[in-house]
Amino acid sequence: MATKDGDVLMLEAPPESRPTVSSSAEVIDALPYIDEEYGDPNVKEEVDRLIEEEMRRSSKKPSDFLKNLPPLRKFNFENHPMLAREYERVRAGKPPGQIDTSRYWT
Repeated sequence: MATKDGDVLMLEAPPESRPTVSSSAEVIDALPYIDEEYGDPNVKEEVDRLIEEEMRRSSKKPSDFLKNLPPLRKFNFENHPMLAREYERVRAGKPPGQIDTSRYWT
């Protein structure tokens, strides 16, 4: 799609390059994103209703929802000591360290 000046606004992929969905594949719709409003009992009730409805329509059950995915690979932090320390910090439930912002003050 282009403007009358020839500026390109959007490119569309040719039909043959678009991914196809097999008729046996189940389409899982994404639920709306709810952030702070979840504390409101009316919003929570609506969210719970949407989740129940989505689960009722799905042929997958919570126990087998991820079984078609490949297993997670084991992470090796041997060559990444900084990542290993951060992983252990998160795993232990410790808060992140403070960032020194003093160099940004003039």
